[in-house]
Amino acid sequence: MHSNYRTNLVYFCVTACTTLANANANPATVVNVDPADAATPTPPLIYRSPLAEYRALGPDKSVVWQDANDTVTKIGGWREYAREAAAAMKAREAGNARPPAKAIDSSKPVPPPAPVHKHGG
Repeated sequence: MHSNYRTNLVYFCVTACTTLANANANPATVVNVDPADAATPTPPLIYRSPLAEYRALGPDKSVVWQDANDTVTKIGGWREYAREAAAAMKAREAGNARPPAKAIDSSKPVPPPAPVHKHGG
């Protein structure tokens, strides 16, 4: 019961302080303006591009594609990248107590699944 009372008291105090602060503020000049009147003065439109403060990441290092391919070949090709990804995944799952997945021999064709239900007459 006390926590509900305190919550209501805090809410009341915040509302009262906000109301008093707004009452003492200078009131904005409110002008009754006809929105259909084309001669009504309007504030100027100021456009600020969202890209105005864009900063580039840095100079672009262009590499000839043959050099990039040679570098990948020296590293070990796509298999090395796959090993790195697998090692990262194992590191993330180190805390999990799941049994390791069964290794698949890619040299043997995968047999089709056995039919679950036979449709017959």
